[in-house]
Amino acid sequence: SMLRRSASATTVAGFAAIAFAIFASASVAEITLPGGARGGPLAHHGPLDEIAPSWRAEVQADLERRVRALLANGAIAPATKAAGVLFDWPVRLIPGAPDRAPNVISNFVDHDPLFPGQVRDWNCGARSYDIASGYNHPGIDIAAFPFGWLKMDHDEMIVLAAAPGTIIRRDDGNFDRNCGTLATVPGNAMPNAIYVRHADGSIAWYLHMKSGSLTPKELGETVAAGERLGSVGSSGFSTGPHLHFEVHTVQGTLVDPYAGTCNTRNIDSWWAQQPAYWQPAVVRLTVHAAVPAFSNCSSADTPNAATYVMPATTFHATIFLRDFLKDATVPVRVLRPDGTTFFEGPVTNTQADFVASYWYYSLALPANAPAGAWRFQADLGGSTAQTVFYVEPVAPARTTAVEYYHAGFGHYFVTARSDEIAGLDGGAFGGVWSRTGRAFPVYASAGEGLAPVCRFFSTAFAPKSSHFYTADPVECEGVKQNPDWSYENIAFHVPMPDGAGTCPANTLPVYRMYNNGQTGAPNHRFTTDYATRLAFAPSLNWTAEGVAATGVGMCAPQ
Repeated sequence: SMLRRSASATTVAGFAAIAFAIFASASVAEITLPGGARGGPLAHHGPLDEIAPSWRAEVQADLERRVRALLANGAIAPATKAAGVLFDWPVRLIPGAPDRAPNVISNFVDHDPLFPGQVRDWNCGARSYDIASGYNHPGIDIAAFPFGWLKMDHDEMIVLAAAPGTIIRRDDGNFDRNCGTLATVPGNAMPNAIYVRHADGSIAWYLHMKSGSLTPKELGETVAAGERLGSVGSSGFSTGPHLHFEVHTVQGTLVDPYAGTCNTRNIDSWWAQQPAYWQPAVVRLTVHAAVPAFSNCSSADTPNAATYVMPATTFHATIFLRDFLKDATVPVRVLRPDGTTFFEGPVTNTQADFVASYWYYSLALPANAPAGAWRFQADLGGSTAQTVFYVEPVAPARTTAVEYYHAGFGHYFVTARSDEIAGLDGGAFGGVWSRTGRAFPVYASAGEGLAPVCRFFSTAFAPKSSHFYTADPVECEGVKQNPDWSYENIAFHVPMPDGAGTCPANTLPVYRMYNNGQTGAPNHRFTTDYATRLAFAPSLNWTAEGVAATGVGMCAPQ
């Protein structure tokens, strides 16, 4: 094997049986746990993927040709064994996203060459799969959970370069909503993918990304460790949103980045810090108006999440757990606004080791339930996870903020006013404002947990004018004192991120960017699309503003 620096490996003795369930299942056979929590597992052996041998051989040969060409023209340096690349984790959530863990590992590399139904991962467990055609899973499947299709739609889970290197192949534009079973996904389906060669000559394959999400960098361009490569998708021969991360040596030999007793391919770990085999975590705590329904791709994910709950109704306090091991207990509780306990109960796993699972208690609010901010909490690993929901007689009304662009000014503008939207769409102001195709949900009325967004207008930069929005009350009052800006109104209402820039449950981050006055007038852009945020700030010399250097200026309800 290649010489490389070793990283510590975590070995877990023994392996309890994992319950089998297809990840992308619209209906789950519910289990009732002691104490009354209901729910079940959502993942193991899925999402599934397969790469046909003919396609794999074609890709491998093409990569070898590309490397030879890049070496010949000096675009890349010859492989250096001493380089010894070590990997960082290749996925994360976009900045500001509310979930507490970015993913679940649904499958590792299968080290058992026999098939079918004979699998062995690096830790001597069975967290992998094979199929009767002879396919033994050769990569690490890092899956979006929960509501993977919604995460894909919102580009919430992004793929990062695990190590610095050079792009040697880039495939985009392939259909990215394959689902069902391996028997129903077309065998010739091609994944959107990026292949990165490292200084030691090894190549990392990043497969199944979302169409149109890939970095604009092309063949021969370099990427830094942690640089965004694209968004998790389900392109190619895939049954659900996930990243298939696969590594080969300079000789083309398959590598398993994990060091462990049953890794038959390499001795040392290829991780800078090898993750543990099991990583228990509270991924999400949410309150739902109805039991959540999970997509099988033919139907949509339907979270039925509720930030606002009415008195005299039933809500479902739901916890989504990663690596919930047999005999583990997660205490949960619901607290009233005054801190007294409305409900508490255990979520105790008496079944099996679950890679990804959800559990809920159905709780009836009395008619006299106190209005205000209620808290749903869970204890795991010595810390308490918490989400806030609000008991109100009526939930605030929602609407949509629509984005427009003025090509002459080079300015962006958003509005949630129906009369302005109708006017601009109808050609007001000579038709100089055009929809960009982007929009995000907002609240039309005030409510608990919402901040008013102040709207200002200025003609002080004639011949150009500009609008400005802020959800920061201190900034709003400060701009009111600036004679160059006229306060117009409260444009809409939004949830706000916490001090670390993280948005509350059931919301998306809205990134705020400033053009640095480069058009001759100040202008801000607001977007929920992280790729757009990266394309503008710093790529186009805009500045990302917002909380804690995340660029999150406000949050949008999902």
